[in-house]
Amino acid sequence: MMEKQVVYKDITVNYEKQGKGEAVFFIHGFCEDHTMWEAIIPKLTKEYSILCPDLPGFGKSSLGNEPLSIVWMAEMIDFILTCEKIETCTIIGHSLGAYVGIHFAELYPDKIKALGFINSHVFDDGEEKRMNRKKSIEFIRNHTAKLFIRELINNLFSERFKKDHKDTVLALIKEAQLNITDEAVIANLQAMAARADKQDVLKKFSKPVLFLIGEEDATIPIEQSMRQVSFPMQSDIHVRQRVAHMSIYEDRAYSIEAIYSFLRRND
Repeated sequence: MMEKQVVYKDITVNYEKQGKGEAVFFIHGFCEDHTMWEAIIPKLTKEYSILCPDLPGFGKSSLGNEPLSIVWMAEMIDFILTCEKIETCTIIGHSLGAYVGIHFAELYPDKIKALGFINSHVFDDGEEKRMNRKKSIEFIRNHTAKLFIRELINNLFSERFKKDHKDTVLALIKEAQLNITDEAVIANLQAMAARADKQDVLKKFSKPVLFLIGEEDATIPIEQSMRQVSFPMQSDIHVRQRVAHMSIYEDRAYSIEAIYSFLRRND
């Protein structure tokens, strides 16, 4: 395992790289960091070069002075590719991470081999969701991000998982509260609210696409997830019962095997 940093514009970007072979980027979600992929990496490093970045304001990546956008994050991933002298890659993203992935696919279609949506989608926020994000930003400005983070992470898991794995959920909440600033949460909320709808990009995408979907996902209802699975020309679809928004934690063994099998089929 090798931890690296690059400076892109005014932000120090942290990422981990390990393994050899075709490049696969694993991009974490909102209020997470690259460590969410730790359980997945060991199965893949004998066959793939795994890169796990921290998005701006999360993990060990800094937050810049300019407004943050999903396009900026996709360009940041391309900058890492250039620094690593990587020509093509697969991107597997959780939630926000897949927003970055589909933007990357639009900006750099010749550089992406396949795309994975882990509890994510291609649609824009819509008016109601944008208003909710604005309310969250006001709440954070008035009360700090700690309460927001606690409620956010609690709501990402199924009731069953929270009951059976209480310590895991509490540890994730504590880690996020300690290490994520109010400014980082607000900047990323604003970036997600401003992102464009990418249905057309996915409909034109000719390369393989993986979907991992939780039936109990309250953040992205299954009806919304299922709307997109017919868009790509090649879809690998996994709908899982008793799983909410955090498949990598709630459904770990199955998720690892699904991702590994997807990569192997598309070498």
